[in-house]
Amino acid sequence: MVNQHTLVNALEGYSKYYFLGGSATWGNIRGLFAHNVPGLHIYEEGDYDAPQADGWGVSDIVLFEKALEVLGREKKPFFAFIQTAGNHRPYTIPEDRRGFELKQVEGAALKDNGFESLAAYNGLRFLDYSLGTFFSRVRQAPYFQNTVFVMYGDHGNPSDQPTAWEQLRLTGYHVPLVIYAPGLIKGARRIDFTASLPDSLPTYLGLLGVPYLNTGLGRDLLGLAPNDPHFSLLDQNGLLDDEFFLRLDPGGPRLFRYRSQAALEDVHARYPEKLAELQRVHEALFETSKYLLYHNPARAHAPDGSVVQQAAAR
Repeated sequence: MVNQHTLVNALEGYSKYYFLGGSATWGNIRGLFAHNVPGLHIYEEGDYDAPQADGWGVSDIVLFEKALEVLGREKKPFFAFIQTAGNHRPYTIPEDRRGFELKQVEGAALKDNGFESLAAYNGLRFLDYSLGTFFSRVRQAPYFQNTVFVMYGDHGNPSDQPTAWEQLRLTGYHVPLVIYAPGLIKGARRIDFTASLPDSLPTYLGLLGVPYLNTGLGRDLLGLAPNDPHFSLLDQNGLLDDEFFLRLDPGGPRLFRYRSQAALEDVHARYPEKLAELQRVHEALFETSKYLLYHNPARAHAPDGSVVQQAAAR
């Protein structure tokens, strides 16, 4: 986390905003973000002229409207994080829906398409509607062509269907990432290799051409060489590359070809070299991530991305 905040601070001269529908006391967000990002402007419950939709705060559409209002007054370049919550249980739809219409769908059709309930289906639709409303307005903003817009989920939702990924406990880690920068990216591109959240900010800063000092585990996904390895550290017990899923169970390591037709088959005995390789990568990443928690103090960024001042490790 320290590294991610430091990368935000590489945006020198930028105003920095965080928009949250509920209270920033949740999870100590205010303390964590405000301490690590100097001058951060936080908008939270009480800053919106609308009632709370549920425990997560105001609806997504109200959140986007406030962001458009605030950013429309900004004269400097800015970094803004807008944390939506509509596509999260309990999937609340506010009374003032701004023209959004609920749909009725049969339970069998919902299940066949991976929705746990009608509320989950309409919750996703309302988030999509809120995003569509936001982009229809932001396309008229003077900063639109110079902005990198990023949309991603913080976690996936468990499925009530016994899919292979659900049985491997991977659906919670599988999230979409969409980068939309019409002034900087020409033509659509699909990236289908394995990556994870720490790779996000280095990738966005690379698109902007901002020099930065990267002292964490993330990499610029658009700047990788053809033969660079792809991987994602899930936790202390899991690692993915583009083909294999290493799971360190109490009974011993297991290996799955999670994208194959036989995704649930443990193949560690068949691929001993791959098992050993992924175990080495997992140990290296996991131990480094623990080390960085206590030995990676914030550093200033020079215009060329080099270190200006390095604090002593504590």
